[in-house]
Amino acid sequence: MYLDSLPPRFVPFGKIILRTNKLIDTTALFSINGVIPLLIGKGPPPRIWLSLPTSADARQWAPVVKENFSSHPDITVDAFGRRVLIKASEIPMLHVLQNESDDLAFLSLNLRPVGLRVFIGEDNKLHVMGSTLAGNTFKNLRVAIALETQSQSFVPLG
Repeated sequence: MYLDSLPPRFVPFGKIILRTNKLIDTTALFSINGVIPLLIGKGPPPRIWLSLPTSADARQWAPVVKENFSSHPDITVDAFGRRVLIKASEIPMLHVLQNESDDLAFLSLNLRPVGLRVFIGEDNKLHVMGSTLAGNTFKNLRVAIALETQSQSFVPLG
């Protein structure tokens, strides 16, 4: 999905807490070649959209989770109360909580099981495609981290 075609029921969070990093009035955490693979909007529970590359150069993508519903047999979504947990083949990928202040807190993030090198490490730092981010505040942005790639560095969705 692209910034100019966000889902109609998507409402961005005012504040997203990624351990030591914060996103304030920012629509998306990251994009790859203009595509927003992960989008999380207000709920409760938080509403999640997830797309994965279908080509090794990340030029083609397919949605696998739309508003907390999985269309892929290996990806499960458990939405309960103010939390959402997404797993790939029983491996936790994303666990988020919409707190009482209506902020979004990441309890865990690990998109490596689906071929995206985006995760929160044991060091509580955000790791995105080889870069490490800690103690940052992103404010008033459409996308916090915009990545461009020409390489064959992605494992296509199977």
